Amino acid sequence: MSGADRREFLRVPFRLEVTLQGDHATVVSGDVRDLSLKGLYAAGAGRLPPGSRCAVVLVLGGPDSEVKLALRGRVARVDRHGMGVEFVEMGLDTFFHLRNLVLYNSHDSARVEEEFKAHLGLLRRE
Repeated sequence: MSGADRREFLRVPFRLEVTLQGDHATVVSGDVRDLSLKGLYAAGAGRLPPGSRCAVVLVLGGPDSEVKLALRGRVARVDRHGMGVEFVEMGLDTFFHLRNLVLYNSHDSARVEEEFKAHLGLLRRE
């Protein structure tokens, strides 16, 4: 079984801007290469150390507006192209925005819906 097949959450290719701020005021900007309900892969020049907690801001730009999704993450892995970040905390609105991004960009929307129903515990009450 490949790594992608063992993943608990479906990843979708998606391009958007991300800013990560570590606990020690290190700020890294990059481009999201893929996205799931539980994390992302950020490609770019900067890196935070594996295990680092970070504030994550995803910027969704449109022709007339810009939406920013803010959540907390943990750097799960780092390689020469970027880093994988696991989401550890997010508000309800952010979760629903993220769910919709993954759902509408997925080739398997039924799987995303099942992930959503099975993991409502990811939500934190605000």
